Amino acid sequence: MRASLSKRVLLLPVIMALMIGFLGMTPAVAAGSLVAPVPAVSGIAVVGKKLTAVPGKWTSGTVLKYQWQRSGVAISGATASSLTLGSADLGKKMSVRVTGSKAGYKSVVKASKATGAVAAGSLVAPVPTVSGIAVVGKKLSATPGTWTSGTVLKYQWLRSGVVVKGATASSLTLGSADMGKQMSVRVTGSKAGYKSVAKTSKVTAAVAAGALVAPVPTVSGSAVVGKKLSATPGTWTSGTVLKYQWLRSGVVVKGATASSLTLGSADRGKTMSVRVTGSKAGYKSVAKTSKATAVVAAPPSKVPSLSDPMVAESFKLINDYRAKNKLKALKWNPNLAIWSQKWADHLLVDCSSPSWAGNWHNQTFYNNYPAGWTGAGENVALNTSVKTMFDSWVNSSGHKANMLNPNFTDFGFGYASYTKGSYAGLSMGVQNFARY
Repeated sequence: MRASLSKRVLLLPVIMALMIGFLGMTPAVAAGSLVAPVPAVSGIAVVGKKLTAVPGKWTSGTVLKYQWQRSGVAISGATASSLTLGSADLGKKMSVRVTGSKAGYKSVVKASKATGAVAAGSLVAPVPTVSGIAVVGKKLSATPGTWTSGTVLKYQWLRSGVVVKGATASSLTLGSADMGKQMSVRVTGSKAGYKSVAKTSKVTAAVAAGALVAPVPTVSGSAVVGKKLSATPGTWTSGTVLKYQWLRSGVVVKGATASSLTLGSADRGKTMSVRVTGSKAGYKSVAKTSKATAVVAAPPSKVPSLSDPMVAESFKLINDYRAKNKLKALKWNPNLAIWSQKWADHLLVDCSSPSWAGNWHNQTFYNNYPAGWTGAGENVALNTSVKTMFDSWVNSSGHKANMLNPNFTDFGFGYASYTKGSYAGLSMGVQNFARY
């Protein structure tokens, strides 16, 4: 019976095989195994450099996927076959995991060996240059060149190799402390994941003294003994210290070193000017001299005033005459009156006889007018009264033209009376006209 059972057991696989064949069935095929080498990583493990995965030769048709890891931790989004290292990778070991898949095959994951620790990158760091003129008061500018993108730059100016405290902008205006020194700039670049780098420019030439802005001064005031002249220096370079020296016909007036000068008897007949000297640390000193004034005149023996009946009469006669001719009244100008009086006094002294052959008119009367006039005229007459003087001017075309000049705006009158000699009883009258 055992022999019979054994035969039945041995026949069972045969029967099963016959049944499977009879029914058209085949056994299940197992999944294939991919050829899956261990990947390698090529490239330099330095921030800013690129690592590339070398997957090796997998089964033909295998689809590969990459995942980069930083010290064994997957890096989000780093799924390309290469990776540019950033600051987050500094000091870390990098590897890549390659996953291969193909229909009918088991997916396989292979990981590379880790790189060495990622080192700090090296910045592209050109040598800076300095532009500008090495002169006190001028500006120097640093040009850093093209550094690695994203680099933060800092500047430090150097004076003959020594740090200039606080000079940390990209430009520098040179001061007196820089004179005679050679200037340079140090540019320091920094970026996360990179070694900081400092580069220093070549030095400039020795800084030269600056040139002051030095305008020619002007003198204001009346060139008359007893009057004050004032110097206007103009606008010099900010911070310039100014000194004054008055000159009498080009010769230094001892002790006259203020910005104004009251004229004295020694100045009569002379021309006055002022020399302004400017100085500032780091700049060349400069001296500028004004134009000379008119010749300083003696003060008039009196100052004409409308309170004087003869002066008041002259002023009324001229404006009544102009009104009659439908012209605007003239304004009393005390400064013109002073020069009228001065010339009348001059004639009183110099025209002592009827045979005097000199010129009755002051040929340069307008030189003594206050600045700003655009037209000038003068009338002179010798007669017994203001009215007879006036009538003589009305009857003279040239004198009349002055009195009726529609452009004149200002008027002054002075007179001097003769008390002895052939002119006794007569008065010398002088009218001065001006347009302002």
